[in-house]
Amino acid sequence: MKYQINDDEASQWAPFWASCSQLLTIYPDRPATMSGDAEAKQLERQLKERGAELLSVLCDNEHWVVEASVGKGNWAAVPWVAFFDSRETTSAQKGVYPVIHFSSETSVGIRIGLGVAATAFRGREDEKAGEVWEELGSESRQELTESGFVDVVSGTAERTAIGSGGLARRYDKGMVFEQFVDLDKIKGSPIELTQSLKTLMSTYKQWVEERLILPEKTDFVGLMQVLANERVVLVSPKQGSRYCISDVDDRGCTVQRLDSESPARVTASAFESRLAWLRQNGGEAHRKEIDNTVAVQILYLQMPEIGLKADRQMAIAFQDDRQRADNFISLIKSMQTVKLYKPVILALVIEAIRDEELLDNNIHFGWLLPRFITRMREHGEEIGEQQLAEGFGRLASDLFWMLAHHDTNELLDVSAPTPAKIREKVSHARLQEAYWQMLQDGDCQSRVLDAIKTKWWPNKTVVNAMPKYWLLAPGEGGVLWDLWQTAGIINIGWKEVGDLSNFDSVDAVAARASETYPDYGSKAVARMLWHFCEKMTPGDVVFAKRGRSGVYGWGVITGGYEYRDQDVPHPHVRTVDWKSDKEVDMPTTLVLAMHTLSPMESNQPFLCEMRRTYEGVPGLEGLDCGEEIDPPVIVPPAETDLAEATSNLIDAIAAKGFIFHPWQIATYITAMRTKPFVILAGVSGTGKSKLPALVAELTTGKIDRVSVRPDWTDSSDVLGYVDLQDGFRPGVVLKAARGASTDTERFCVCLLDEMNIARVEHYFAEVLSAIEDRKKSLSGGYESTKLVAQTLPSTFQQWQEQTMPANFGIVGTVNMDESSHGFSRKVLDRAFTLELSEVDLDLDQSTPSDASVDPVYWPASFWHCRATRISECDHGDSRFQDAAARATTVLQDANKCLVHSQLQVGYRTRDEVILFLLNADDLTDSFITRNGERVDPLDLALMMKVLPRLVGGSNAIRRTMIGLLGLAHGQSVSQLASDSDDAETAVESWAKAGRPDAIEHATYPRTASRLCLMWERLTSEGYTSFWL
Repeated sequence: MKYQINDDEASQWAPFWASCSQLLTIYPDRPATMSGDAEAKQLERQLKERGAELLSVLCDNEHWVVEASVGKGNWAAVPWVAFFDSRETTSAQKGVYPVIHFSSETSVGIRIGLGVAATAFRGREDEKAGEVWEELGSESRQELTESGFVDVVSGTAERTAIGSGGLARRYDKGMVFEQFVDLDKIKGSPIELTQSLKTLMSTYKQWVEERLILPEKTDFVGLMQVLANERVVLVSPKQGSRYCISDVDDRGCTVQRLDSESPARVTASAFESRLAWLRQNGGEAHRKEIDNTVAVQILYLQMPEIGLKADRQMAIAFQDDRQRADNFISLIKSMQTVKLYKPVILALVIEAIRDEELLDNNIHFGWLLPRFITRMREHGEEIGEQQLAEGFGRLASDLFWMLAHHDTNELLDVSAPTPAKIREKVSHARLQEAYWQMLQDGDCQSRVLDAIKTKWWPNKTVVNAMPKYWLLAPGEGGVLWDLWQTAGIINIGWKEVGDLSNFDSVDAVAARASETYPDYGSKAVARMLWHFCEKMTPGDVVFAKRGRSGVYGWGVITGGYEYRDQDVPHPHVRTVDWKSDKEVDMPTTLVLAMHTLSPMESNQPFLCEMRRTYEGVPGLEGLDCGEEIDPPVIVPPAETDLAEATSNLIDAIAAKGFIFHPWQIATYITAMRTKPFVILAGVSGTGKSKLPALVAELTTGKIDRVSVRPDWTDSSDVLGYVDLQDGFRPGVVLKAARGASTDTERFCVCLLDEMNIARVEHYFAEVLSAIEDRKKSLSGGYESTKLVAQTLPSTFQQWQEQTMPANFGIVGTVNMDESSHGFSRKVLDRAFTLELSEVDLDLDQSTPSDASVDPVYWPASFWHCRATRISECDHGDSRFQDAAARATTVLQDANKCLVHSQLQVGYRTRDEVILFLLNADDLTDSFITRNGERVDPLDLALMMKVLPRLVGGSNAIRRTMIGLLGLAHGQSVSQLASDSDDAETAVESWAKAGRPDAIEHATYPRTASRLCLMWERLTSEGYTSFWL
């Protein structure tokens, strides 16, 4: 047998099969209602985690992804565990993948095999299975048969029926090879099962890789297909934008800028034409002369015939490999780095190509790691995987090195790469095709290696004349800074770990830290402590960090590590000669790391800023900061003038070429200042995700984007859960809130993308309750109560106490189609719903300014809520009185309409509308259209808080809408229309005017327009809702 297992593999997989047995045993007696604490849900998570942990042991592959499901909201008739190769698929709804189906009915057992996605190939599952059978080839089919799998495509064996219902039957039809294993055999023969799975996974991996092989002739379409299949992300020459390739056909492909919704189509014939032009014009030209669109330029530059020179401006048509080697050497010499990480990585790759160890243009982080550590030791440096991560990730900024991602919606931050993030987000790196092909030539290999050696280690022994640089926080809020200066020391906490000199390795420190501080992340704590004890040396430079936006001062370390037990709770000490206590603000484009202690040798922007700011810092005088040493001058808005800051923000967004009405940006800001939960709705491509991202980018805020999954049925993925080992796994919102709590100087947003792809009230109920129960924060604004209601083990107190801090908000984007769910009143009552559907396709509106747009710092206080209810406001303030009178009058009138359908608004909505008007008064000048027309915030408040309630087609809804139409058109309560003819007249007039987004001369123009649209849908379809 080709893929034979060993004893170690068999023993490691035994617990996985035991979990399968347990799921089959308990599944028939599962509770009627699904909950995250149910044993079946816990086993689902356990199977996913164990499978992901062990799969590479069985079959080495960095592309494995494991998913498991016992149902989404309701229990599945056929639970499953799926094993994906991310180069083929990462979803059970797409592609081809090995799968385990669980049968707990008449035949109790599992079906393990290779199948096709029932969703993607619906109606032709057996046809697709036949195609895969052909592609496997005779050798792979023979291996599967010898391992006990049944050929259900061409053989005479019948398919095993698992479960009942249409989906189960489609599962059956989509199997290519399968075997059924009953419960007794699962319990008694885990070795045979592991052998079968190894054969299946190895065969599947081979099938995937054979489909990804690059054609011998590197034509345009062939290369674009490879880059698209591997999800390679391309970086613009100025490093400001990232792109991916999709929709490859026999003529060309589409290239998409990842922060834009305007793809470009690029054809092979256009490339050949521009290549011919370049050669006819001397072989060199500015890249803009090849094409004035950056996206198209980038695709042309992937081809082996064209390269970009080191100035990142001039494109060159290569004549031969020697010219490619010359250009590659110039690119390598222009790399900006103060450490050897990048050149060492490149040397290792070229040597592996030379030695025929690296045969494919797929460079994996795990493959590099042992080689990198060994080579760095030869250069006299003891380093770890973090240093490899820094080089591996940051090489992407040098253009000839590209990163292939598991998901192009989840990109690696190449400015702050970590081993965990690389493993999570990146499948591999690859060299640009021109240089990969050139490096197949032995002479070119030698030339490039000699150039690397000459620049970075000319004497074969690296003498590191530069000290190491460290960034260390003097306690929370800088409480230790005065002590550090007077005592001439630095010190850090984690006392319970004990005297660090007693440990002989970072792993030993991690083991101790996991016992004493499990909720902090033992590896992160151990790494910081090990750095402090072992890596710091006298002569190193330490900068005292002020939050994430500044430095208190700097000094030189003069002494070795000491453990001073009496200096609780910060007993780990070194002596320091403090050279300067000059406090420095970082440029707003440079955000410092969150960790207590961070090595900074490879952070060239930071070191350049320190060289510019401080005099006499050892080792920095020779640092090559190029033209970037002086950061751009950023003129911040007046610290207390929110109105001016908002006006500047609106101009900055327009200058970047994005189309939003000023009132839309002002409404988003005002809604977030009123309540930290905003829903953005609208048709696809109108900027629902882009608006919060732009605001965060241009105000130096932070945004965490999370894609909601359809299988979110409870708060486990949002807030977290306790696993079977009593460990707490924090959810995405809880982690984002925690990040905001440690980054209090800026506003942080958690963006839940497509939040209604699952039922919001199911997974978000606890968060909604916490939002409603906010209290004043000591730091200003309002914070919520604790997010986690369940009692956690005492070691996870940090997560138990986590709230939504005052500098934290949640934004949800929604799409309303057949794959999404509607919103309950509970959700709508607790959110501000901003609809973005006004579209202007005039190209003159979307032309970016030639001026550079720099982020401008907004203090977190700009975003603080002034109150959560009107009882906290000054009722004697004339502004409050005006807002309260307007809001109360119109809401009372609206309730007289809403009562017909029992949809009246309550005190919460009244208070929030009044508070919205008060906050909008701070930004009065920004509530305008692009044409300068005024927009009434009360009109918008009605759109956000009243109209989303209207759903259905009953007579009661019709009566309510007729009344609201009259109210929006300015009729008094006594005159409110009750006859549908009045509504029809209003809608006809609106339609004749061209269906404007705002009805001129109406009291509430936008509310009136939206009601006309909703009435039109009601009369034509018999059903209506606010959502498009």
